[in-house]
This record gives sequence, structure tokens and C-alpha cells, in this order.
Amino acid sequence: MSYITQTDYEIYTKESLKIEKSEFVYLASRASDVIDSLTRYKIHVLGFEKLNAFQAAQVKKAVCAEIQFLEQRGGAAALGDEVSGSVTIGKFSYSTGGNQSKTQNALPIAPLVKGFLMPTGLLYSGIQ
Repeated sequence: MSYITQTDYEIYTKESLKIEKSEFVYLASRASDVIDSLTRYKIHVLGFEKLNAFQAAQVKKAVCAEIQFLEQRGGAAALGDEVSGSVTIGKFSYSTGGNQSKTQNALPIAPLVKGFLMPTGLLYSGIQ
């Protein structure tokens, strides 16, 4: 289940879709799964429609940021196994410097995602 539509994506990113519709649907669903994981499934349990307007907008922005992040890293392929950033042939060695993105439970997370979600209270993991 995705928390955004193509129209939401175009509104929040202020750009039109650059990928196939089917890949957008897949990435939107996976990006929403990443948000669910970060929020410890609070949105899934509570229901997206129960969020207040600010929370809903911030979640949509976070999903858009995650889609852009995945798209920049190769789309659906970014969710697969990591490719090594170094190669060695004999005495020659080359390294790309590694992946600078954050991960949680091996999920690639866009740098902006936590910034969008932080003020919503959805990342809080203590007792309420």
C-alpha cells in the first residue's frame, strides 16, 4: 500500500514523473514500506486517514524523498543486493568510496526522510 499517488509526487517534488508508471507504483509501495519501518508501523496500525493534516503532508513528503532517492540509485534495482564499490585486479585496486546513504535494517533511507518525519511524533518510540 502506498501513501502517495502520482499526483502527490508531482505536487510535492514539483517535477513530473521520469519513470514508467509501473515502476512508480512499485517504488511508491516500497518507499511507503520504508516509512512504515521507520515509524514502527504506527501509520499502518493507526490508519493513514487518522493522521492530522500536518502529519499526512510530512509522510507524503518523506515518501516522495524516498522515491527520488531510490530513483537516483537505479530505481527498483536499488532495493536489491548492494554492489561492491571496489575492484581489485592483481596489484591494481579501485574503490568508489562506499555508500554514503543511511540504512536501517538494511533499508536504504533518503537523508531527508527523518527530517520530514521528526516533527510529526511518528518516530517516537517511548511510552505514550
